[in-house]
This record gives sequence, structure tokens and C-alpha cells, in this order.
Amino acid sequence: MAYPSISVTKPNKKITSRLTWCHNSLLPIVMRHCLAASHFTVVDESLFYIGYWGRHLKSSQYRALKPYQKVNHYPGAFHIGRKDRLWMHIEKQQRRFDA
Repeated sequence: MAYPSISVTKPNKKITSRLTWCHNSLLPIVMRHCLAASHFTVVDESLFYIGYWGRHLKSSQYRALKPYQKVNHYPGAFHIGRKDRLWMHIEKQQRRFDA
């Protein structure tokens, strides 16, 4: 499948050296193409990176994130995304607040 070509002006070397994204097996191909088109370099998890797209992180990994790092999941977000978990929490709050 061919994707439309997007042209992004390449920033200077000082900036491109910091445009790094964490590699993992769940990084979608379309995301890799977008990152490459935006002059990001995909790097190993042990190196400096500013973005991550993948599974939910462990609690210790969330605590270790730096203020400049971005992730696509938040702690406990699966409780909102799953209807059974969401209902469990709504029901709990209804009992708690007598609704």
C-alpha cells in the first residue's frame, strides 16, 4: 500500500539529534513512516528517547519517565477503555455516593 508523500523541512542537527523515538515490536508501520518523514530516529529503549508507542508500561517505568517523554497510554487507562471495568468503577462510585 502506498502512502501519500509528506514533506517536512529537516530541522538543524542540534534538533534532529534529540528527535528520538523508542523502538518496540508494537510500533505500527504507519507510525514508523510518520516518524521517518518527520526526521525522527527510532532508538533502543535503553537510549534517550522522547516518545513511546506500545503496551502499557509497568508502574516503575511510569515513575522513571522524564517530563519531556510522551507515551500513548496512561496508568489505569485500560479501566476506562474496557466496558466491564468502566461499569465496575461506575457501580462502585454509585454505591459510595448513594446514587
